[in-house]
Amino acid sequence: IGGGYIALEFASILKGVGRDVTLMIRKDKILRGFDEDLRTHLQDRMEAKGIRILTETKPEAIQKEASHFIIKTNRGDHKTDLVMAATGRLPNTKDLGLEALGIKQGSKNEILIDDHLQTNVPSIYAVGDVTDRLALTPIAIRQGRTFAENFFNPNPKTIGLNYDLTPIAVFTTPPLSSCGLSEHKATERGLKYKVLETEFRPMKNTLSGKMDRTYMKVLVDRDSDIVLGIHMIGVDAPEIVQSLSIAMTCGATWHDFEATMPLHPSASEEFVTGGLHERKT
Repeated sequence: IGGGYIALEFASILKGVGRDVTLMIRKDKILRGFDEDLRTHLQDRMEAKGIRILTETKPEAIQKEASHFIIKTNRGDHKTDLVMAATGRLPNTKDLGLEALGIKQGSKNEILIDDHLQTNVPSIYAVGDVTDRLALTPIAIRQGRTFAENFFNPNPKTIGLNYDLTPIAVFTTPPLSSCGLSEHKATERGLKYKVLETEFRPMKNTLSGKMDRTYMKVLVDRDSDIVLGIHMIGVDAPEIVQSLSIAMTCGATWHDFEATMPLHPSASEEFVTGGLHERKT
């Protein structure tokens, strides 16, 4: 039950060991908040691999029988051997006495902080999954390092804390990864951008007979030529996007990508050999 990355990763694992897997999600598409094209591509790929995805399905009760479970939903009953609830997590902040201190929290009990990790109470700071930022291990570690440098080092080092350029990955089959802005976020910020994309069957799959395809997508600012976002689904996507995030952190333009010497044969060379084509609007 759930359409986030944890639910999808476990669905892929269980399908990989030969189980029949059904995924129940409340919306019409998986991975809310991710790039729309990645969401569509991954949902199609998972269904093609035999994972049954029930959209707009809301579990209302789970009934335990002698040897199985019955999940009652708004769209009928479903019999299953095992139920895994992966509907998300909430910050565990209820017993910290935040209300007594007057610390502001969001609708999910997350602690609200500014760009300096400071709460609305000047002497109190917060880092990690209890805050209103991305709940990822690297973010928590970087926030902790940033706080320690700024408060305990007489000569603090500059440590980057750019949430926009945080690479993320979903380790499904196939995996997907992103760094930078999605189309939705770029549009929301009023940016003028172009979309370059490609889809192909990797060379290693042609030799092995696998039909899995790779999808790549890049958002480029029309005015500055700076790469705003990179999105990929396919073999080695997390490794490739992590490397490209370095270039993005350095402010690379699309011209910089095109001027980069490719490594052949590789899937990643598509990013620098003109393999991506501008989407017609």
